[in-house]
Amino acid sequence: MGGSYRLVLAVLVVFATAGLSLACAGDNPVPLTDIPEAESTPTGRPMTLPTSDVSDSAPEETAATSASPEPTAAPFSTTSAEGAAKSVTPEQDESGDGSLRVIGSWSAAIPSSSGSSTLLFGNSSPSRLSPQSVPIQGGLTVSAMGSVTVAADEAYVVIVPEQRYGPSGPEQMTDDDRQDIRDALGELGVSEEDIEFSVVATYGPTSISVEVELDQLGEQKQPIIDAVEEVIRRSESYGIIYALSEENCEGALSLARREAIPAAERAADDLSEALGVERGGVTGAVEYPVGTVAYGFGSPAHPTCGGQFPAPFPGLKPFDADSEVEVSVGLQITYGIK
Repeated sequence: MGGSYRLVLAVLVVFATAGLSLACAGDNPVPLTDIPEAESTPTGRPMTLPTSDVSDSAPEETAATSASPEPTAAPFSTTSAEGAAKSVTPEQDESGDGSLRVIGSWSAAIPSSSGSSTLLFGNSSPSRLSPQSVPIQGGLTVSAMGSVTVAADEAYVVIVPEQRYGPSGPEQMTDDDRQDIRDALGELGVSEEDIEFSVVATYGPTSISVEVELDQLGEQKQPIIDAVEEVIRRSESYGIIYALSEENCEGALSLARREAIPAAERAADDLSEALGVERGGVTGAVEYPVGTVAYGFGSPAHPTCGGQFPAPFPGLKPFDADSEVEVSVGLQITYGIK
């Protein structure tokens, strides 16, 4: 009985194997030894299929993809940095009236990263640039930052009220309080256009800023503080924010760019030497303005010209601080390779 069972099982296995072989072979059997091996690129990765082997919809998709513009850097002027700097150098007018008065400047090469610029609150040092790298093939890409310190031509007295808390949490300044502040400042000759209310955070206090003339700051600052505190009863902090007008901000940004360019050239020269290549001319550039405005004050069109971030409140300086503004610009420049 056991021998017959094994014989039947063997016959079934033979028939099953034969049927599987016929099904796999079909009409055109291909020996395994005749299947060619996949060609490889020098890196060992399989080569991509030729265009003729792709479906009919693939060429249209490829054409549409190639038609889309790739992210490229903005074209950069071939004018030399030295020549451009001479054309924008401001008059060194000690009074600061009608011209941009430069107090100091500096520049430095900085490493690129995938992040964006970060502004730190509660830090007396200016924020540092962390530019976004733009992929540019066939070149040397470096980043640098230039900065100039110029005399301010705008000033804002800022008062931060003490935070008050009610049964449901922090209380915001009421519309009646705001109107009372406008009326009190109006008695000092301050126009409503020079008064601004800004909320620092969702549950933070509402700060009050009053624009004053630089030559009247000494005599107006205390009456302004007293008038506001008559309404808010007590302030948590107050100080001054120095800023630049739009015209002077443009001039400061232009000078800051020209501080950054030599630093970028030095970094590119060092990089090309390390790589054993020769640096060519500029093929593209991207600018990253370093914003330093706080509470929304300063030049509306150029938030980079509104002061820095000293502690404990962003942008506020003591009244005896120098009336100056540091303006910084970051550049990412790509040079060709010869």
